Amino acid sequence: MPNSVRETTVSVELQRLDVESQARLDWLLDQNNEGRLTPAEREELQGLVAQYENLLLQNTEALLRVTRPDLVDASGRINQARLTKTARRAARFLRQSSGS
Repeated sequence: MPNSVRETTVSVELQRLDVESQARLDWLLDQNNEGRLTPAEREELQGLVAQYENLLLQNTEALLRVTRPDLVDASGRINQARLTKTARRAARFLRQSSGS
């Protein structure tokens, strides 16, 4: 009897900056690329980038909880030791498969 594949659908709500913050971040990034930021705008940009990075981290953790439950401990937190070990193993595999 052939192995059957069981499909599961999961839903993960990813976090995003609100529309106004995203528009402001985009504008500040453009101004920064052109060297036109004031010190106050530079500080604002740093704050928005920090918010964006925090949302990316939250989204990454939410996706890991769903796609890699083996990396989640009993309390629901990402097990950093397991994550590090898995990342190192994946990096080794990628290096070996690229012939480096």
